[in-house]
Amino acid sequence: MGLGAEVLLEVMDGVAVITINRPEKLNAINDATLSALQAAFDRVQEDHSIRAAVITGSGSRAFTVGVDIDAMKDGPHAARAFVVRELTMLYDRAVRLRVPIIAAIEGYAYATGSEFTMCCDLAYAAESAKFCFPDLSLGLAVACGVWHASEKLNRMRVSEWMLTGATFTANQAYEVGLLTRVVPDGKALEAALETARTIATKAPVGVEISKKALSRRYADDWMAFLELQQVTIYSQDFAEGLRAFGEKRSPQFQGG
Repeated sequence: MGLGAEVLLEVMDGVAVITINRPEKLNAINDATLSALQAAFDRVQEDHSIRAAVITGSGSRAFTVGVDIDAMKDGPHAARAFVVRELTMLYDRAVRLRVPIIAAIEGYAYATGSEFTMCCDLAYAAESAKFCFPDLSLGLAVACGVWHASEKLNRMRVSEWMLTGATFTANQAYEVGLLTRVVPDGKALEAALETARTIATKAPVGVEISKKALSRRYADDWMAFLELQQVTIYSQDFAEGLRAFGEKRSPQFQGG
């Protein structure tokens, strides 16, 4: 099933496979992609024959490298609206999805790629996959994924990557608890599907309640946290980060 050119959805044996389909852009997220992902999540939420979902990127080069910079070219107001939409359309939907969602990662998982992975219930990555949190260089907080995964992560290691924007490997990500398993290159989707098909054989209501139980501490606080995250989205530092990125220079943040 196509949801426009940007996202593909295939359902088989109780498993939905959602594919971000912009390989020429390293599966970067633009407005059309967000809309198509929303439609895909709606289908998974409403179709009770679907028992598990897998999300992946088209091709072998990237899961996703985050927001398409073209979505930011209309200035800070449009960029802020896009990022707010991304928070609610991707991270929140993954956390609240009725069924478990599994990330299958090949290549780059930068920015949204890294944070969204932490909002998934399980994640399988190829050995050569690379992760990065570049948000602080744009004046944004690295927050949503860390909020959901903080209890299972090695705080000191993740803090270094988060605060410096350094790239880290799949094996390093696995060591700190960000990934379920590291698999040979080209095998991430296969591994995710194997697990998804197993989940699809289990009692649906039990699976749904188990997922809610694992994340219950977020139920009351998550929306309040999203509002807190928006402080950085509406900051002058974010506007400066966007300008600097477009002008290919180092940002001069003033803390406002």
